[in-house]
Amino acid sequence: MSESPPSSPAALPRRLGLPHFAARVTYILLAVNVIVYLADLLSGNFLTMLGALVPALVTDYGQSWRVVTAGFLHGGITHIAMNLYALYGLGRLMERFYGPWRFAAVYLLSLTGASILVTLLSDPARAMVGASGAIMGVTGALLIYFWRYRQLLVGARGFLPRLGRMALINVAVGLLPGISWWGHLGGLLAGIGVGAVLLPKYVHADWTADHLEMQTLDASNQVGLAAIVVGEAVLLTVWALT
Repeated sequence: MSESPPSSPAALPRRLGLPHFAARVTYILLAVNVIVYLADLLSGNFLTMLGALVPALVTDYGQSWRVVTAGFLHGGITHIAMNLYALYGLGRLMERFYGPWRFAAVYLLSLTGASILVTLLSDPARAMVGASGAIMGVTGALLIYFWRYRQLLVGARGFLPRLGRMALINVAVGLLPGISWWGHLGGLLAGIGVGAVLLPKYVHADWTADHLEMQTLDASNQVGLAAIVVGEAVLLTVWALT
């Protein structure tokens, strides 16, 4: 009898080459955040007044752009430095595996998901800014990825607990004064959801190829992504009308 090829990544006796992507979107986001911060500083915080997330202004006055713009504004040099440091590390890692468009979708839908939860459940008059909700979404998507491929990726089993602790710590940090717990939690949940819908899947022939290729998004991925987009929009719209 001839030896049959391994049927799953758990049985692989050798390393496989996964498709890796350059971190272009991550660097674009870093640059946009820095440019917006400097422009806001030079304008005497005019951009913050125009774009900070104030739930009452979103629901009562229809200023829905704040759901997005607040994620690119920051309250000071320490605030932006901490967020950009996290984005630099986690964003490059996620974009490497997910690719630029999937990463961008996770980032933006996590940002809006965080803002929507803040709008629905936080103090209506409290202004919030920052990219932490989007970064928590990136963390959630990475958790999904490393859990799914913990047998395939070298070091994934060791990295998963560290990533999980990071997520829990940042959710807990949201309980501190001046930080939005709902924003951190909303971003994490949105990232887990979008990350699962857009989770990379690899083309293989009984796992015998030395280099795997990423499958393109199919109809189920597209429907799932559309459902998340529509769900976020419906939540915000229904709340504004009640």
